[in-house]
Amino acid sequence: MLVSLGQLWLPILLAAIACHFVGFLVWVVLPHHRNDYSPLPDEAGVRALLKGKLTPGQYLMPWWKPGDEKSPDVITRRTEGPNAFLTVLPNGTGHMPSQMVKNVLFHLLVSTFVAYICAATLAPGTPYLKVFQVAGASAFLAYGMTWGHAMIWFGRPPAVAFKDAVDGLLMALVTAGFLGWRWPGM
Repeated sequence: MLVSLGQLWLPILLAAIACHFVGFLVWVVLPHHRNDYSPLPDEAGVRALLKGKLTPGQYLMPWWKPGDEKSPDVITRRTEGPNAFLTVLPNGTGHMPSQMVKNVLFHLLVSTFVAYICAATLAPGTPYLKVFQVAGASAFLAYGMTWGHAMIWFGRPPAVAFKDAVDGLLMALVTAGFLGWRWPGM
């Protein structure tokens, strides 16, 4: 007999909501992310220079076409710097409600995939610690391992990447706890 995702809807939902609140605690209450970003030396000048020229999206500086990264011009611009990844958000302050909804949906998606992995590998009545182990490892892959890619390719500072991994571990433990607690019996 297998466990179905339908049997796991409650721990999926509880884990997603709990992870949303863990994220709130990590980013709003706890102090460890307060120095993740630094101010620009001349923010007013940079804002004036870019105002009205960029739409929301991702930008690379210096920019080059794929295949041109070895051209003398690109090498010169990269050597002289500055080199940056820039994410431009929409103007205004009213994006928080939609971001919160998207965040909960993201946690629902992760919790659903973690539950799927557990349901595909564990039988009904599996002991709590075994469910916790499989769910925790699976959830950590989703929440805690993104730091490597961000640090290697996008310049995320190692200290910030480490904090992201710790945050991911907290969310993985919460997800594992709910799935283990509400795992179906025989």
